[in-house]
Amino acid sequence: DSSMTTRAEAAAGLGRVATSGDIAVEKVLRSCLSDRSEETEDLVIAALMSISQLAPVGSLTLAAVSDCMLNAEDWASRRAAVEAIANIGEVGDVAVISMLQAGLDDDNCWVRTSTIEAIAKVSWRGDEAALTAALLKLNDRAWSVRVAALGVVARLSERGDEETIGGVTACLDDDYSSVRIAALETLVELAPCGSRHLIRLASSRLADADPDVRKEAIEALVRMAETGDENTMSMLAHCMREDDDEEVRQVAETAVERL
Repeated sequence: DSSMTTRAEAAAGLGRVATSGDIAVEKVLRSCLSDRSEETEDLVIAALMSISQLAPVGSLTLAAVSDCMLNAEDWASRRAAVEAIANIGEVGDVAVISMLQAGLDDDNCWVRTSTIEAIAKVSWRGDEAALTAALLKLNDRAWSVRVAALGVVARLSERGDEETIGGVTACLDDDYSSVRIAALETLVELAPCGSRHLIRLASSRLADADPDVRKEAIEALVRMAETGDENTMSMLAHCMREDDDEEVRQVAETAVERL
């Protein structure tokens, strides 16, 4: 059709009505991916979404989606391709994980964010390649990628892994409060119960300039400390009395009661 809007709607419709394994439909959708320009962005994204709904798909279709991830001019199409690969790939498939890793170097931060989340989706807990990729992204220049990477580390790492914990604790001093909050959340998932060293590191955020970080630090301390931990209760009681934010004081008071 000469109308790009109509073509995009048709591509989206194929995902709703076609059945998995329909080779003819896959061929049509692949042809949509090869038509790349600023004017065809909606068509490409619609085709990628339909391909996601048709999983499992053939190797030719997967290769076409991968090519789109690497070479589409607009970042939205590249991100849609990343998400499609995660939807059609099998968990634990080394080839799919390797395919996605190429997106970690994309110039656009939202493509990199989607890529690290996609890698987690197709990886088992403890997958070394996926975990290594996530740890490297803890130093990404974009805060959104660092937050996503911390979430992936929390999902894939084993509790008590010292090397991983070291990478996470470094993020407690990040310039962005969203990253510091994510680091605290991840630390809770990885820390052995009652670890004095990690409790001490988390408690350093009780003096954070951002009250939301201080509230997250309180929650982290409650979840990491053992019931009746007097040292932790003393820190929280100080927070309850001295913090200059009313919400933080209230959260600290509840935390003391919980411990």
